[in-house]
Amino acid sequence: MVGWGEVTVGETVFAYWQPFEGYFVATVVEQTDNGYCVVYEDGDVAELPPAQIVKFNIQAQMQVFARWTDGQYYPGRIGQTVGRASFIHYEDGDQRWVPLAWIAVKP
Repeated sequence: MVGWGEVTVGETVFAYWQPFEGYFVATVVEQTDNGYCVVYEDGDVAELPPAQIVKFNIQAQMQVFARWTDGQYYPGRIGQTVGRASFIHYEDGDQRWVPLAWIAVKP
């Protein structure tokens, strides 16, 4: 995934999270000297350069990693999204609704 440059405060984006080496849903809350301050859906906060922020674009059939009840992230595809929740079809055949905070995208 390649950063997309200018974003606006209040915008929902995918923001890079180094420990997972992937992108999670976040909200841009402030522009800083080095980029942007974002608040992730789970409450974590980070300051990121523009190159580590990409357009939020959840779509049906999109390949994602989604959290399961054991707290681990597993590969799957978006079935549908309603508001701030998505129905995930996991690669192992399991299915369930998850909040956007439980969805990550790897580059």
